Amino acid sequence: LGKIGPVARLDSDVADADRASAWRALETGQTRLGVGTRGALLAPFASFPTLVLIDEHDEQHRPPGHPRLHARDIVFERARREKLALWLTSATPSVETWWRTTVGLVRTDRGERGAWPNVVIADTRGILRREPLTPELSRTLRETLSRGGRAFIAVSRLTASLACDECGLIARCETCGVALAYSRAAATLGCRVCGASVALMDRCPGCSGRRLSPFGWSPERVEHAVRRRFSAARIARYDPALRGARRSASHAAASAADVVIGTPAALKLFGPGALGMVGFVSPDQWLRLPDFRASERLLDAAWAAAERIRPGGTLIVQSQHPAHHALAAIAAQDLATFYDRELAFRAELGYPPFRRLAVLTVRQRSGAPPRLVDEVAAAVRGAGRLVAYPPTSARRERAHRIVVKGEEDLPSVLSEVMRGLNAARFISRGIIDVEVDPVEWQF
Repeated sequence: LGKIGPVARLDSDVADADRASAWRALETGQTRLGVGTRGALLAPFASFPTLVLIDEHDEQHRPPGHPRLHARDIVFERARREKLALWLTSATPSVETWWRTTVGLVRTDRGERGAWPNVVIADTRGILRREPLTPELSRTLRETLSRGGRAFIAVSRLTASLACDECGLIARCETCGVALAYSRAAATLGCRVCGASVALMDRCPGCSGRRLSPFGWSPERVEHAVRRRFSAARIARYDPALRGARRSASHAAASAADVVIGTPAALKLFGPGALGMVGFVSPDQWLRLPDFRASERLLDAAWAAAERIRPGGTLIVQSQHPAHHALAAIAAQDLATFYDRELAFRAELGYPPFRRLAVLTVRQRSGAPPRLVDEVAAAVRGAGRLVAYPPTSARRERAHRIVVKGEEDLPSVLSEVMRGLNAARFISRGIIDVEVDPVEWQF
């Protein structure tokens, strides 16, 4: 943007005084270009601006704390009120935004397809038990290194559900369609949406196999396997969550390495076309998450990886679900392959964008009987226009969560319920936290 003209920066890395000066420059028209984080979306302009939201699908556009306003919702509302032009950019649009294009609320402007790597989907059913690298991944990594290319091995720390090692079947809730959360201590599988709980099974309902496990491959285990096979290569493990000197040292090591191992968040270390190959060790961990957005997160990660591979390079995805629609979309470089199936799934089970969701978190003092939880659940069910699932315990019984489904008026209906609870003198003491349209399913 600096090549076009002066740019006003409105982000936290700018000093308060400079940010205030940039704000005034936009308001007076002295500066016509502004860039920043969520707060910049409310900046005043001397004339009617064009609003642009980069990577609208990114979860970071919704802050974890209050106020829980998604940047996408802010720009849509401002564009509507002030009749402004609005551009949303994304390589993998959110399912909600894609749906808006199908019903005519948003117009798409798709560029031509760029170069795409060779995509290999390696079927790991029954073979990824003791070794994280399949023959396909090992061979491609060896060829990449011999040509002087760099490689990234993507892993996940997530092991939240139960799956069959032989056929790949994931234990799911029959009502909600999301993966059942695995609790080793309680020896149960529980649904984080409707609260249903079932005992651990000893046989797979799909193939009758007995190899059911919540196993996963951590970055440490994968690094050990890569070093054992490629001892001459420079290998580094990169964790973008580190801070201070440890992060600087990790970044420096990864920048000089031939093979970098880390979670998909570490892909931001590389620019487009910087890698010769990317290998996903076990992306099925996303599909095992008790989250209806699990498939969407897998698509985002794999598509971002493909964009960072140079022409002629290779993307290898090791999966027990080689026919999954997210992987089919990656292989064909065709987003519609994913969104058509995903929208059908969400329409059938009543997930966004077809219905709205809210999560009510009820907290009481330690040891108190869950009377407030029962009162809140009864009040929500009594609203009539909402579907309230039974409360589920969270955070070692210190809180309970209630998932609520509703129509477009869900926020106003919940507001009425909360006002009624606040006015009732008999209500138990505690804290009720309401999050509408949650992006991250953190339970």
